Amino acid sequence: MTEEGKSLYLGIVKYLRETRFSALSQDRTYSDIGNYKDVLGCNFTTYTYTFRVNQPGRIVARAKAQEPVALVLNGPSVPGSLSTQDRPFDRQDGLSTQVEFTATPELISRGKEWTVGISYFGDVTEQTQIHYDLSLDFPKRKELIWFWIVLGIAGFILVVFGVTKLFFVTRRFSRSETRNTEDSGT
Repeated sequence: MTEEGKSLYLGIVKYLRETRFSALSQDRTYSDIGNYKDVLGCNFTTYTYTFRVNQPGRIVARAKAQEPVALVLNGPSVPGSLSTQDRPFDRQDGLSTQVEFTATPELISRGKEWTVGISYFGDVTEQTQIHYDLSLDFPKRKELIWFWIVLGIAGFILVVFGVTKLFFVTRRFSRSETRNTEDSGT
């Protein structure tokens, strides 16, 4: 092995030992609205964020990086189609980039899964580390938490009302039975 090959091999081993990895999972995890910070480098020159859009609205992703990166937004394709021509798509390259697309009801009917990928296409060595910040915003159905709270409170009030009413009816019936018994006994 040449000295350059040995140096490259040791650099890769060092990089692999210092790089955090996560186990592959069969369960798909989805990214949420928010800000993400990460690093592109020798092992990973592309990172993809998958998210679900369940209502119409504007999807926006912004990235800032130390080196020029490509920011790519992909939406669902037509079911049964192998073509990517009919798929929503936006790409911008640079140090500070933004991609956006408006999700329509028709697009959502095709599928709810969208992706934003950030890629570095420059020269890569074992020391390459491209730090980036990504912000992701997309339409997300609001949870109906207040609806369920109000429904729960209303249900509780109905139960309390019903039990109270039953108590008073039973009590009144019990008193009238007691009076009837006393009246018939005298």
